[in-house]
Amino acid sequence: MFILWVVLGLLSGLAVLFVLYSVIMFSIMTKTPVYFDLPGEDEVSVIRNVQYGGDSSPFQLMDVYLPAGSGGNERRPAVIFISGDTYSHMGKSVKEWEIYKSYGRIVAGAGMVAVTMNRSMTANLETLHDNYRDIAAARAKVLERADEYKIDADKIAFWILSGGGCYLGKILSDLNPAALVCFYCLMDINRFDFLLSKAVTIDDRREFSGVDYIKSASAIPPIFIGKAKKDKEFINKSIDEFLEMAEEKVFHIACEVHDEGKHAFDALTRDERTREIIGAAVEFLKENL
Repeated sequence: MFILWVVLGLLSGLAVLFVLYSVIMFSIMTKTPVYFDLPGEDEVSVIRNVQYGGDSSPFQLMDVYLPAGSGGNERRPAVIFISGDTYSHMGKSVKEWEIYKSYGRIVAGAGMVAVTMNRSMTANLETLHDNYRDIAAARAKVLERADEYKIDADKIAFWILSGGGCYLGKILSDLNPAALVCFYCLMDINRFDFLLSKAVTIDDRREFSGVDYIKSASAIPPIFIGKAKKDKEFINKSIDEFLEMAEEKVFHIACEVHDEGKHAFDALTRDERTREIIGAAVEFLKENL
Protein backbone atom coordinates (compact mmCIF):
# COMPACT_ATOMS: atom_id res chain seq x y z
CA MET A 1 0.00 0.00 0.00
CA PHE A 2 2.86 2.34 0.86
CA ILE A 3 4.47 1.71 -2.53
CA LEU A 4 1.14 2.42 -4.25
CA TRP A 5 0.86 5.78 -2.50
CA VAL A 6 4.44 6.61 -3.46
CA VAL A 7 3.72 5.78 -7.10
CA LEU A 8 0.52 7.82 -7.07
CA GLY A 9 2.39 10.70 -5.48
CA LEU A 10 5.07 10.57 -8.14
CA LEU A 11 2.48 10.51 -10.92
CA SER A 12 0.64 13.45 -9.39
CA GLY A 13 3.92 15.31 -9.11
CA LEU A 14 4.72 14.61 -12.76
CA ALA A 15 1.29 15.89 -13.80
CA VAL A 16 1.75 19.12 -11.83
CA LEU A 17 5.26 19.64 -13.24
CA PHE A 18 4.04 19.01 -16.78
CA VAL A 19 1.17 21.46 -16.43
CA LEU A 20 3.53 24.11 -15.06
CA TYR A 21 5.98 23.39 -17.89
CA SER A 22 3.14 23.67 -20.43
CA VAL A 23 1.97 27.00 -19.04
CA ILE A 24 5.50 28.40 -19.27
CA MET A 25 5.91 27.08 -22.81
CA PHE A 26 2.57 28.47 -23.96
CA SER A 27 3.37 31.82 -22.36
CA ILE A 28 6.59 31.98 -24.36
CA MET A 29 4.81 30.94 -27.57
CA THR A 30 2.29 33.77 -27.18
CA LYS A 31 5.13 36.28 -27.53
CA THR A 32 7.60 34.53 -29.87
CA PRO A 33 7.19 34.21 -33.66
CA VAL A 34 8.65 31.27 -35.52
CA TYR A 35 12.24 31.58 -36.73
CA PHE A 36 11.49 31.82 -40.44
CA ASP A 37 10.38 34.34 -43.01
CA LEU A 38 9.47 34.46 -46.68
CA PRO A 39 9.55 37.23 -49.24
CA GLY A 40 6.03 38.56 -49.67
CA GLU A 41 4.67 37.46 -46.31
CA ASP A 42 4.13 41.11 -45.38
CA GLU A 43 1.87 41.53 -48.42
CA VAL A 44 -0.76 39.02 -47.29
CA SER A 45 -4.19 40.19 -46.17
CA VAL A 46 -5.94 38.97 -43.03
CA ILE A 47 -9.65 38.51 -42.42
CA ARG A 48 -9.97 38.58 -38.66
CA ASN A 49 -12.48 37.16 -36.21
CA VAL A 50 -14.51 34.94 -38.51
CA GLN A 51 -17.11 33.20 -36.33
CA TYR A 52 -17.07 29.50 -37.12
CA GLY A 53 -19.35 28.19 -34.36
CA GLY A 54 -23.04 28.49 -33.75
CA ASP A 55 -22.82 31.37 -31.28
CA SER A 56 -20.69 34.42 -30.58
CA SER A 57 -18.16 32.66 -28.35
CA PRO A 58 -14.60 34.08 -28.42
CA PHE A 59 -13.46 30.46 -28.38
CA GLN A 60 -14.93 29.98 -31.86
CA LEU A 61 -13.14 32.65 -33.85
CA MET A 62 -10.63 32.17 -36.64
CA ASP A 63 -8.36 34.40 -38.72
CA VAL A 64 -7.90 33.76 -42.44
CA TYR A 65 -4.62 34.75 -44.10
CA LEU A 66 -4.92 35.29 -47.86
CA PRO A 67 -1.96 35.40 -50.27
CA ALA A 68 -1.26 38.57 -52.20
CA GLY A 69 -3.20 38.61 -55.46
CA SER A 70 -6.08 36.49 -54.18
CA GLY A 71 -8.68 38.55 -56.01
CA GLY A 72 -8.67 36.43 -59.19
CA ASN A 73 -10.32 33.10 -59.90
CA GLU A 74 -7.39 30.88 -58.95
CA ARG A 75 -8.24 28.35 -56.22
CA ARG A 76 -5.59 27.76 -53.57
CA PRO A 77 -4.96 25.10 -50.93
CA ALA A 78 -5.81 25.91 -47.31
CA VAL A 79 -3.83 25.00 -44.18
CA ILE A 80 -5.58 24.95 -40.79
CA PHE A 81 -3.35 25.26 -37.72
CA ILE A 82 -4.16 23.17 -34.63
CA SER A 83 -2.50 24.12 -31.35
CA GLY A 84 -1.90 21.98 -28.31
CA ASP A 85 -4.11 22.20 -25.23
CA THR A 86 -3.50 24.15 -22.05
CA TYR A 87 -5.71 25.87 -19.46
CA SER A 88 -9.16 26.55 -20.89
CA HIS A 89 -9.07 30.35 -20.67
CA MET A 90 -6.09 30.48 -23.05
CA GLY A 91 -8.15 28.90 -25.83
CA LYS A 92 -9.87 32.20 -26.60
CA SER A 93 -6.61 33.88 -27.67
CA VAL A 94 -4.66 31.22 -29.60
CA LYS A 95 -4.86 32.99 -32.95
CA GLU A 96 -3.32 36.10 -31.35
CA TRP A 97 -0.20 34.22 -30.25
CA GLU A 98 2.84 35.40 -32.16
CA ILE A 99 3.75 31.87 -33.22
CA TYR A 100 0.44 31.46 -35.09
CA LYS A 101 0.36 34.99 -36.48
CA SER A 102 3.80 34.40 -37.97
CA TYR A 103 2.81 30.98 -39.33
CA GLY A 104 -0.28 32.49 -40.93
CA ARG A 105 1.82 35.01 -42.82
CA ILE A 106 4.45 32.43 -43.81
CA VAL A 107 1.93 29.98 -45.29
CA ALA A 108 -0.01 32.73 -47.06
CA GLY A 109 3.28 34.18 -48.28
CA ALA A 110 3.95 30.78 -49.85
CA GLY A 111 0.74 31.06 -51.87
CA MET A 112 -1.68 29.08 -49.68
CA VAL A 113 -4.56 30.21 -47.49
CA ALA A 114 -3.75 29.88 -43.78
CA VAL A 115 -6.31 29.56 -40.99
CA THR A 116 -5.51 30.07 -37.32
CA MET A 117 -8.17 29.48 -34.70
CA ASN A 118 -9.24 29.86 -31.12
CA ARG A 119 -10.95 26.80 -29.70
CA SER A 120 -12.11 25.12 -26.53
CA MET A 121 -9.37 23.27 -24.65
CA THR A 122 -8.51 21.78 -21.28
CA ALA A 123 -5.07 20.80 -19.99
CA ASN A 124 -6.22 17.26 -19.12
CA LEU A 125 -8.45 16.88 -22.22
CA GLU A 126 -11.56 16.57 -20.05
CA THR A 127 -13.54 18.25 -22.85
CA LEU A 128 -11.91 16.16 -25.58
CA HIS A 129 -15.02 15.83 -27.74
CA ASP A 130 -15.96 19.51 -27.43
CA ASN A 131 -12.41 20.47 -28.38
CA TYR A 132 -12.54 18.26 -31.45
CA ARG A 133 -15.95 19.61 -32.46
CA ASP A 134 -14.41 23.07 -32.66
CA ILE A 135 -11.70 21.75 -34.99
CA ALA A 136 -14.33 20.08 -37.19
CA ALA A 137 -16.51 23.21 -37.13
CA ALA A 138 -13.61 25.40 -38.23
CA ARG A 139 -12.93 23.09 -41.17
CA ALA A 140 -16.64 23.17 -42.05
CA LYS A 141 -16.55 26.99 -42.06
CA VAL A 142 -13.51 26.92 -44.37
CA LEU A 143 -15.47 24.70 -46.77
CA GLU A 144 -18.54 26.96 -46.48
CA ARG A 145 -16.44 30.02 -47.37
CA ALA A 146 -14.35 28.26 -50.03
CA ASP A 147 -15.80 30.37 -52.86
CA GLU A 148 -15.29 33.62 -50.95
CA TYR A 149 -11.69 32.80 -49.98
CA LYS A 150 -10.86 31.13 -53.34
CA ILE A 151 -9.99 27.83 -51.65
CA ASP A 152 -9.73 24.49 -53.41
CA ALA A 153 -12.07 22.39 -51.25
CA ASP A 154 -10.17 19.21 -52.15
CA LYS A 155 -6.90 20.59 -50.84
CA ILE A 156 -7.39 21.32 -47.15
CA ALA A 157 -4.46 20.39 -44.93
CA PHE A 158 -3.73 20.61 -41.20
CA TRP A 159 -0.56 21.83 -39.51
CA ILE A 160 -0.66 20.32 -36.03
CA LEU A 161 1.61 21.29 -33.16
CA SER A 162 2.42 19.68 -29.82
CA GLY A 163 -0.56 18.26 -27.93
CA GLY A 164 -2.78 18.99 -30.93
CA GLY A 165 -1.56 15.55 -31.98
CA CYS A 166 -4.01 14.09 -29.46
CA TYR A 167 -6.68 14.67 -32.12
CA LEU A 168 -4.66 13.08 -34.92
CA GLY A 169 -6.57 9.80 -35.23
CA LYS A 170 -9.92 11.58 -35.35
CA ILE A 171 -8.67 14.14 -37.89
CA LEU A 172 -7.33 11.35 -40.11
CA SER A 173 -10.50 9.28 -39.89
CA ASP A 174 -13.16 12.00 -40.13
CA LEU A 175 -11.80 15.19 -41.71
CA ASN A 176 -10.17 13.82 -44.88
CA PRO A 177 -7.00 15.94 -44.79
CA ALA A 178 -5.20 16.32 -48.11
CA ALA A 179 -1.90 16.51 -46.22
CA LEU A 180 -0.60 16.91 -42.68
CA VAL A 181 2.34 18.60 -41.00
CA CYS A 182 3.02 17.54 -37.41
CA PHE A 183 5.60 19.51 -35.42
CA TYR A 184 6.73 18.01 -32.08
CA CYS A 185 3.36 16.24 -31.90
CA LEU A 186 2.09 13.75 -29.39
CA MET A 187 1.03 11.15 -31.96
CA ASP A 188 -0.64 8.84 -29.43
CA ILE A 189 -3.03 10.16 -26.80
CA ASN A 190 -2.28 7.07 -24.68
CA ARG A 191 1.19 8.49 -23.95
CA PHE A 192 -0.61 11.34 -22.13
CA ASP A 193 -1.92 8.86 -19.58
CA PHE A 194 -0.34 10.57 -16.55
CA LEU A 195 -2.45 13.70 -17.13
CA LEU A 196 -5.60 12.52 -18.91
CA SER A 197 -8.96 13.15 -17.28
CA LYS A 198 -10.97 10.09 -16.23
CA ALA A 199 -13.64 11.43 -18.58
CA VAL A 200 -11.45 10.23 -21.48
CA THR A 201 -12.50 6.60 -21.99
CA ILE A 202 -10.64 3.65 -23.50
CA ASP A 203 -12.82 4.01 -26.60
CA ASP A 204 -11.91 7.71 -26.79
CA ARG A 205 -8.23 6.85 -26.69
CA ARG A 206 -8.61 4.33 -29.47
CA GLU A 207 -10.62 6.76 -31.58
CA PHE A 208 -8.26 9.73 -31.18
CA SER A 209 -4.87 7.97 -31.22
CA GLY A 210 -2.86 8.52 -34.38
CA VAL A 211 -0.90 5.33 -33.69
CA ASP A 212 -4.09 3.28 -33.32
CA TYR A 213 -5.45 4.80 -36.54
CA ILE A 214 -2.41 3.94 -38.60
CA LYS A 215 -2.46 0.33 -37.35
CA SER A 216 -5.69 -0.33 -39.23
CA ALA A 217 -5.38 2.19 -42.07
CA SER A 218 -5.06 1.01 -45.67
CA ALA A 219 -3.79 4.42 -46.79
CA ILE A 220 -2.84 7.78 -45.28
CA PRO A 221 -2.40 11.28 -46.74
CA PRO A 222 1.10 12.76 -47.19
CA ILE A 223 2.53 13.51 -43.73
CA PHE A 224 5.54 15.61 -42.72
CA ILE A 225 6.88 15.28 -39.18
CA GLY A 226 9.19 17.77 -37.51
CA LYS A 227 10.83 16.13 -34.48
CA ALA A 228 12.92 17.77 -31.75
CA LYS A 229 15.53 15.29 -30.52
CA LYS A 230 15.68 16.93 -27.08
CA ASP A 231 11.90 17.00 -26.64
CA LYS A 232 10.04 15.19 -23.87
CA GLU A 233 10.66 11.44 -24.04
CA PHE A 234 6.98 10.49 -24.13
CA ILE A 235 6.41 12.75 -27.15
CA ASN A 236 9.35 11.37 -29.10
CA LYS A 237 8.40 7.79 -28.26
CA SER A 238 4.96 8.42 -29.76
CA ILE A 239 6.57 9.82 -32.93
CA ASP A 240 8.93 6.84 -33.17
CA GLU A 241 6.06 4.39 -32.74
CA PHE A 242 4.06 6.16 -35.45
CA LEU A 243 7.03 6.07 -37.83
CA GLU A 244 7.73 2.39 -37.12
CA MET A 245 4.11 1.49 -37.81
CA ALA A 246 4.17 3.52 -41.04
CA GLU A 247 7.33 1.73 -42.15
CA GLU A 248 5.78 -1.66 -41.48
CA LYS A 249 2.83 -0.73 -43.68
CA VAL A 250 5.07 0.84 -46.35
CA PHE A 251 3.51 4.29 -45.86
CA HIS A 252 5.83 7.10 -46.86
CA ILE A 253 6.24 9.79 -44.22
CA ALA A 254 8.73 12.64 -44.46
CA CYS A 255 10.52 13.27 -41.17
CA GLU A 256 13.09 15.93 -40.32
CA VAL A 257 14.88 15.85 -36.95
CA HIS A 258 16.40 18.81 -35.16
CA ASP A 259 19.24 17.27 -33.16
CA GLU A 260 19.52 20.28 -30.85
CA GLY A 261 15.83 21.14 -30.83
CA LYS A 262 13.62 21.13 -27.78
CA HIS A 263 9.84 21.39 -27.64
CA ALA A 264 8.58 24.31 -29.79
CA PHE A 265 11.93 24.40 -31.58
CA ASP A 266 10.35 26.38 -34.43
CA ALA A 267 10.07 29.39 -32.13
CA LEU A 268 12.64 28.72 -29.41
CA THR A 269 15.62 27.08 -31.13
CA ARG A 270 16.56 29.95 -33.36
CA ASP A 271 19.20 28.49 -35.67
CA GLU A 272 19.67 27.54 -39.30
CA ARG A 273 18.42 23.98 -38.80
CA THR A 274 15.09 25.33 -37.56
CA ARG A 275 14.78 27.45 -40.69
CA GLU A 276 15.59 24.41 -42.85
CA ILE A 277 12.87 22.29 -41.24
CA ILE A 278 10.17 24.96 -41.43
CA GLY A 279 11.11 25.64 -45.04
CA ALA A 280 10.99 21.93 -45.84
CA ALA A 281 7.50 21.67 -44.29
CA VAL A 282 6.22 24.60 -46.35
CA GLU A 283 7.67 23.09 -49.55
CA PHE A 284 6.15 19.72 -48.63
CA LEU A 285 2.71 21.28 -48.49
CA LYS A 286 3.20 23.12 -51.77
CA GLU A 287 4.29 19.90 -53.49
CA ASN A 288 1.48 17.76 -52.07
CA LEU A 289 -1.47 20.15 -52.33
